[in-house]
Order: sequence, then C-alpha cells, then structure tokens
Amino acid sequence: MDYHFLQSGIINRDIWSGYEKTTLLSYMFRTQYEYMGKYLFNFAVRTDGSSRLAEGNKWRTFPSMSMAWVLTEEEFMKNQSLFTVLKLRGSYGEVGNQAISAYQTLTTLTQGAYSWAGNGIYTWQPSGIANKRLGWEVSKTWNTGLDFNILKNKLSGGIELYSTINEDLLMQRSIPQSTGFSNIWQNIGKTSNKGVEISLSSELISRKEFKWNISSMTSRNWNKIIDLADGKDNRGNRWFIGHPISVIWDHKKTGIWQIEEAEEAKKYKMEPGEIKLIDRDGDLAFTDNDRFILGQKEPKWITSLQNNLKYKNIDFSFNIVGQFGHLITASNYTQEWNADKMMIDAVDWWTPLNPTNDWPRAHTAQSHKFNGTLSIFNGDFIKMQNISLGYDLSSFFSKVDLKKLRIYFQASNPFYFYKSCPPDVNPEQPNTMYTIPSSYVMGINLNF
Repeated sequence: MDYHFLQSGIINRDIWSGYEKTTLLSYMFRTQYEYMGKYLFNFAVRTDGSSRLAEGNKWRTFPSMSMAWVLTEEEFMKNQSLFTVLKLRGSYGEVGNQAISAYQTLTTLTQGAYSWAGNGIYTWQPSGIANKRLGWEVSKTWNTGLDFNILKNKLSGGIELYSTINEDLLMQRSIPQSTGFSNIWQNIGKTSNKGVEISLSSELISRKEFKWNISSMTSRNWNKIIDLADGKDNRGNRWFIGHPISVIWDHKKTGIWQIEEAEEAKKYKMEPGEIKLIDRDGDLAFTDNDRFILGQKEPKWITSLQNNLKYKNIDFSFNIVGQFGHLITASNYTQEWNADKMMIDAVDWWTPLNPTNDWPRAHTAQSHKFNGTLSIFNGDFIKMQNISLGYDLSSFFSKVDLKKLRIYFQASNPFYFYKSCPPDVNPEQPNTMYTIPSSYVMGINLNF
C-alpha cells in the first residue's frame, strides 16, 4: 500500500491518503466542405479509449455528420423578398459515456477490523464484484431543423426535431444478497428521448425613440425506457419499460373512508377518517401490486417569453417561464412536526362533522397510513422569472466625459402567475421547507 493508503497502518490510523489514476486517450478526424454558400457538409469521427472500462471494451469509435442547405442562396429564391434566410439542416452523431469510478472492472479490497484474542486485527475483503465486460454507454442522436429570417428580422427563429437513443446504459444492477454484495455495474437498458423545439424572435417595433423586441421558446419532450435487464421492469428503482424514465409510482387515493363505510373499511383493516385507496387486484390488501404509474416527474412542456422594450432613455425587460405536464411530490407538505404531532392548523382535517374527502383525520402520535398519496400534486406553473427597469442619465451630464450612467431596478423570481399545486408548495423545489428566493436589487452602472 505504501504511502498511498496510510490509514492501513497499525499504529496511527488518523492519517489518510489515497491514490487513483485514470486515462482517456482520444483520436479525432474532421472534414468540412462548402459549395457556393448553398451546401454545407461536416463529417467527424472520434475514437476514445478509457482505462475505466474492461479489456476488450476500452475503445469505441463515434462518428458524426451534418448537412445544411441554404435555400435563400438558390437562384429560384433570388426574386423573393419574404425570406432573408431560409436554411434546412440535419445531423447524426454518436457520443460515449464512461463516467464511472475507477477500477470498477477490477476486484478491489476494502479494510475491515476483527477481534482475535482481545486484540484488534485488520483484515481485507473484496469490496465488490468486478465486471470484466463493462463497456461504453452510447447515445445516438438524429436531428433536423429549419432556420428562417423573415423580412429582415421582423420574424426569425427555428424549428428543431430530435431523437436520441441511449444504449448499453452504465447502471448499477441489484443482485441477490447471497452473493455477498448488493449490486454490480453493468451495461443494461435502453432509453429513447424525442422532442421538438420551436424558437421565435421578432423586432415588433424598431423606431428611433421606441424599440420592442420579443422572443419565445417552446419545447415538447417524450422519453421512455425501451429495455432493461432481463427485459423486466425494475420496481425497486421505479423503472418501467414503455414509460418515462422518472415516474411517480404509488397508490391512488380515491377519498377518505366515511362513517357509513366502516364495515367495508374493516375488510382492509382501515377505519373511518383514514385514506381510501384503489384495491387494484381485489385481494383486500394494499401492496405494490395496487400501485399505479400516476405520471412523470419531468415536464412535458417548457416555455419562455422574453420582452425587451426601450423608450428614449428608459429600458424595461421581463422574462416569463412555464412548465407543464408533470407531477411533483412535496413530502414536507405532510411532514409531521413536534414529536409526530400535527401542527398544521389550516388543514381541512376529516372529522365526523366534517366528512371531507381531501384530508384524513388528525393523528396525535402516529403517522397516517399511505400519507405519501397526500403529497402528490400537479406541477404546472407560470412565473415571472426576471424583471428589469432602468433609466440612462448620461444625457444630463454631457459636459462630463461620461459614457454611461444608468440607474436600475431588478427583481428575480418575484411571483407566480399560476401554479396548480397548493399555495404553500413550491413547484420547483417541492421537497424543501424553503422556497426559491426572490431577490430585489437597485444599482448604478457607471462607465467613463
């Protein structure tokens, strides 16, 4: 071990040291060709070798190519005045991932302690199972797009379609504890990620004293798991073939058991005032077989709208963003505080006189059964992300060698226009007691 593992010493184990070495070697070739500004070609090939991977799988070649056709350079487009730029493009490329810790393809040792005849003895034991076939994770992406500029920046933007297949994912697979270990790194699984992105920008007004520019972006994404180890779902990690990568898999709450349903509730060992679920398999018990894939965690839609206005010496800008089509889990929303005693006064608890179907009865010293179903919400929101207002005073100091004197006010994350979750839940950070901070700044820009 030498000086690279000083904590293995017998006398003084308060000193620590370590050593790790990895190597990545790459070769790359690229060629580009352009013909009369109309046709653009690019081809590249890269070969990478990583010491992190197994013998025989260390090297992988990743090709890529792209093409573009500038239609506005063609003769048949010369006599039109609508499009300033119109370009059609497409590409294909592969990239590799070898982001695992060093020595995963080797059987490494970890130090332990053992008592023998009253004396402490240090031992060494395997820390995991080596995978002698571990190789590259590969992403293969197709992309096509259309870029345009209409009436000299009156309207410009692009439409982009993409499709990515991730193969041989580097993941830790759970293995039986009888092996002496809990998991092993393997190349398992295959995922698909597809989407469309639309971006638009416009100079709505461009006059000497007043300018107004606006830009927007909207994207829609579809992702799903195509294959997993042994072709089976992995419930432990909540991975399900044919469904999005990150999903919420839980029981489905249908209401609260009411007093008139007491006899039916007994069949499930429940009582009035407790959470009522769907018994999916009809076995009068709530197990994993009764769980549903309720929705995905990543937004299906993401959009933004940026406005920039300038009138004489006044400038004003703001940015609005939104996310839609996903679920969030706000575990702190149902957190039991103060030694398991519910302290939330504003909750509409169930009582015999208040037979609500929203919240169960209040417990004083125990957790609610299936209370996780109370913290699942729609994550849609629209918010004001940034606001900026400024005024340039430099014209009042014309006799001074002053290039710019601007006072300004800026606000970040000031408020939400809309959010579908409860008011006291933050849709962007649902699992924290603290909201995303709002900041307000006043300042001066001074340039000589």
